[in-house]
Amino acid sequence: MNDNFYKRVMEESSTGYAYHKIICDEEGIPCDYKFIEVNAAFEKLTGLKSSNVIGKKISSILSNITQDESHLIHVYGDIAINGGKKEFEQFSESSKRWYKITVYSPEKYYFVTNFIDITKEMSQFSEMERLIQISEEFLQTNEEKTGYEKISDDFLKICGAKYGAISLFNEEEETFTTVAISGDKGLLKKVSRIIGFNMEERKWNLNQVLHKKTKGRNITHLYSLREFLDGIIPKSIGILLEKTFNIGEVILIKILKKDIMLGYFTLCMSKGENFNKYTMAEVYTRQLGMLISRKRAEDELLHEKILTDAIFYSAPGMLYLYDDQGRLLRWNKKHHDITGYSSQELSKMSLWDWYNGDEKSRVAVMEGLTKAVEEGFGDGESELRKKDGTTVPMYFTASALYLDDKQYFAGIAIDITERKKKEEEIFYLSYHDHLTGLYNRRFYEEELKRLDTKRNLPMTIIMGDVNGLKLINDSFGHFMGDELIKKVAEVIRQGCRGDDIIARLGGDEFVIILPKTDAFETEQIIKRITKLSLSEKVGSIDISISFGYETKKNKEEKIEDIFKNAEDHMYKKKLLESPSMRGKTIKAIINTLHEKNKREEQHSHRVSSLCKSMGEALGLPDYKNEELKLVGLLHDIGKIAIDENVLNKPAKLTQDEWKEIKRHPEIGYRILNTVNDMSDMAKYVLYHHERWDGKGYPKGLKGQEIPYVSRIITIVDAYDAMTSERSYRSALPMEVVIDELQRNSGIQFDPELVAVFIEKILNSSNSLYANCKEKTY
Repeated sequence: MNDNFYKRVMEESSTGYAYHKIICDEEGIPCDYKFIEVNAAFEKLTGLKSSNVIGKKISSILSNITQDESHLIHVYGDIAINGGKKEFEQFSESSKRWYKITVYSPEKYYFVTNFIDITKEMSQFSEMERLIQISEEFLQTNEEKTGYEKISDDFLKICGAKYGAISLFNEEEETFTTVAISGDKGLLKKVSRIIGFNMEERKWNLNQVLHKKTKGRNITHLYSLREFLDGIIPKSIGILLEKTFNIGEVILIKILKKDIMLGYFTLCMSKGENFNKYTMAEVYTRQLGMLISRKRAEDELLHEKILTDAIFYSAPGMLYLYDDQGRLLRWNKKHHDITGYSSQELSKMSLWDWYNGDEKSRVAVMEGLTKAVEEGFGDGESELRKKDGTTVPMYFTASALYLDDKQYFAGIAIDITERKKKEEEIFYLSYHDHLTGLYNRRFYEEELKRLDTKRNLPMTIIMGDVNGLKLINDSFGHFMGDELIKKVAEVIRQGCRGDDIIARLGGDEFVIILPKTDAFETEQIIKRITKLSLSEKVGSIDISISFGYETKKNKEEKIEDIFKNAEDHMYKKKLLESPSMRGKTIKAIINTLHEKNKREEQHSHRVSSLCKSMGEALGLPDYKNEELKLVGLLHDIGKIAIDENVLNKPAKLTQDEWKEIKRHPEIGYRILNTVNDMSDMAKYVLYHHERWDGKGYPKGLKGQEIPYVSRIITIVDAYDAMTSERSYRSALPMEVVIDELQRNSGIQFDPELVAVFIEKILNSSNSLYANCKEKTY
């Protein structure tokens, strides 16, 4: 092949070709070069005409030799003088393009350059470098919004678009949220004013029309903004936006992660501009998909870590991690709060330091850890030694973990001091009477079985019963009754020996178990308790306890029979002692009432005297007159249980206060009914506020249904009320009183009895009324 053939090949080649001669200065150092020959590709790639370069130096062609051009002269000079070959990439400031250059020397002082335009490749490479940089920045930023904005801005530049937006997809809601918009911010604000809302952070429903168009495509090319906005905003506004903002085609690029759509990157091109970055866009958005997934995963991990740390450090117990040597590796704040040790001290501690000298706790912990190894989970209770030397009860759990072939133990230890206290309280209450602190029936029954052995013989059971408890409850209320029970318990406790078992069986019954105690010793104990009780009172009430006992001497005797015999003896004793006690109690009750309210005392004595006078006027026997006198004295005994403030109230009573007062006949009945020989008087007291017409209380009895004595008390009681001074009124004149009695004859009062009362008591010439009123009590 001749030279013409090679010359033709060179001329038609798409690779740029130039033949040069190097020029050296006086010292032989390359300082310039000139063009000898170039091909057509050279002209096309550089934009320089052959006629303007052949025979000319580079220094004359370029008005300003840059540092890069100066460097090239030395590179070319080295090849031209010393031979060899070299390839490199070079950016030309004059043409603003990248070239891949191959230089070699066919003969000394001459060199050939072949080059191709790699501007496009270098641009893509630059874009990829920028993509990597953006990815790193996105992952490092704490502000997710800021990260999306930077990505959107950079992608907009790479693609040469006018506007861009990132919208993320929520698969569960089937909505998109626009997280970033790029482009001229001023124009974007104008867009918002036209459409009537801000597009950023806007949530959009899935557009089914667009969804169909993009199905199966990673990049969808829409030819107008109207096509993109169809179904989102009115068509007229879409046309206005296109014209106003010079928007042409719209590109939808799916943001993907393993074919899972995470959102869209939307690009709006200027009218007349065509999108041609398909490959870069797909690479970019897939990279973005990976970044978003990774970012979300990292955010979830961070969220989990924050949550885990929050739980770890705010847990109600001591969270821990020990290695297989028992070294404490990780702990939370509760360790400091509970143990008093600092972090520095904790870092040097072993598991067994907590249980120094406490073998029981060491065993419990070892059992828990062994169970954790064998079954995966263990727990237990131990006493943990604090820095100050005190101990605290702990409940602990342990799980065995295996990491890198090493064994660890993780779990929590919780302070159970309060739980232990409650357990102790529950245990105490399960065997103790809450009112007295003595043992209860449950403990007594279990203890009796335990003590019922031959070695405890002789064994005695004492039964005790408080006399008058019901009477005191009815009279003074259950608070006073409780005080009596507590005082009795205290007296029994003081009278017994330290090892004796004392229990309250319930109500007013007590039992004492005396192991290895015969009848003589038992009598001494009962005498001691009785003597102590005589010196005690609850309010004005004496303490009285009836005792009975039985001693088991032989193993063959049943303990149940011993208890029953003791109970029988106690009841026999009570039959003898209780009536006397009740009589004393009733006397104490009436004295207490009169001490609390002197007006009631005077009223009771006047009613008592007038009742006796009425009996005499009716010609009743002397024993009946004495009964009337006593009933008159006791008729208001039920007021002992009425609030003192109500009884002594100077003003008129309210409706509720009247209801309270009206309880006193029933209370009086319950009090007197506890005494066997006062049962009739109890009924008289119960009905002394009944009316002849049946409109009284508490039972609404009528006429002859009302006991005879009660009818007498009703008249006398009403009379004394009308003729006595009250804080809210003066005593009524006798004429008014008599008129009131006559007016209510057959209504409130027995007509026959009230007639006798007026005629023989009030109008009698022997001045029975006067004698009664003049007495001072």
